Amino acid sequence: MSLSVNQLELVQNIQKNRCVKSYKKLLYDYEPLIMSLSINFKQKYRQTPVEIEDIKNVISFHFYKLIIEYDNSRKKEFPSYIKEFLYYRTSTWIKHYVTLNHQVMNFYDEKIVHEKTQHIDKININSDILEPNNTPSLNWKEVKIINLIKEGYSMKEISIKMNINLKTLYAIKNRAINKIKDNFDYL
Repeated sequence: MSLSVNQLELVQNIQKNRCVKSYKKLLYDYEPLIMSLSINFKQKYRQTPVEIEDIKNVISFHFYKLIIEYDNSRKKEFPSYIKEFLYYRTSTWIKHYVTLNHQVMNFYDEKIVHEKTQHIDKININSDILEPNNTPSLNWKEVKIINLIKEGYSMKEISIKMNINLKTLYAIKNRAINKIKDNFDYL
């Protein structure tokens, strides 16, 4: 698949004017590739809490960055450039994400937990733990995020509900889990 004149114009319009319309058009053209990569990564890392929509959003973000960085003078065709670097960047992101989260999650999977537990992204947490007097080290945002996860909201839904980007949301959740881990020996 070579770069059509129309796609080259879209790329140049995005690079020069940061045109959202052009980006959406190009994103639509590459939707099958993005969806295919999302599905492949989800299957490869199916044991992780990463949702397919999260992977798709990360790929879309990297897609935009690659468009901005594309240099036609290097003689690398745009479709080849996108396929190669989109896979590489997403792979790097997901490996980093999975490694960071499994360091925290593996600790909890090995522990025996009392009755009345609820499941939070493969982490069992006693429902009494999140009482304000039991978790003074957690701030209101951390408590709200943990409670929303316990209620069954996906990370994307929480992101929209709380108006927090996904990367920040995962960081807050992991920070809260680390605080809980530090405060309670029996987890």
